[in-house]
Parts: sequence; C-alpha cells; structure tokens
Amino acid sequence: EMWLSAYGSAAGNIALHELCHAGLWIGGGTASKHLEGLRSEKFLKALKNKGRFTQYLESIPIMALIDSDVGLYGAACKAHLIAESNVKLM
Repeated sequence: EMWLSAYGSAAGNIALHELCHAGLWIGGGTASKHLEGLRSEKFLKALKNKGRFTQYLESIPIMALIDSDVGLYGAACKAHLIAESNVKLM
C-alpha cells in the first residue's frame, strides 16, 4: 500500500507538471502487473490529493496501457522518425 500511495502521488505530480487534461496514460510492466492496485482508492486518492488542484486531477481520465511491448513501439516509432530525417549522401 505504501508503494501504491507513493506511485499515485508521483503520477499526480506528473499529470500536473505536464497538464495532462486529455488524460494520463500509465504503461509498461507496472500497469499490467498492478492493474487492480491502480484502480484502488489508495492509488487514486494519492494521485488526486494535490490541494487546490484536486478538482483538476479528478477531471482527467486515467488509462493503463497493458501491452507489454508498448515501449518497443515507441522506440521503433522514434527510430523511424530519426531515419527519415537523415539525409542520404549516396
């Protein structure tokens, strides 16, 4: 429960820092392994407990990406963008 509270608090900080009004996506192994914990009151309360910003955090959707390969897709997309931006000399 301590981990869920700390993770929720950190997720709330990131949501505020990035102004995630369209939603906060939690991915990777953490999301798939701890799906029930991410739905728990302990996690959600810690995420939203930000004083005057609580109402803002309550309005944003929170989603979990449970595909274990999601990091690979992001890396492949970035590699493709880098490859396209390079200039071929020959």
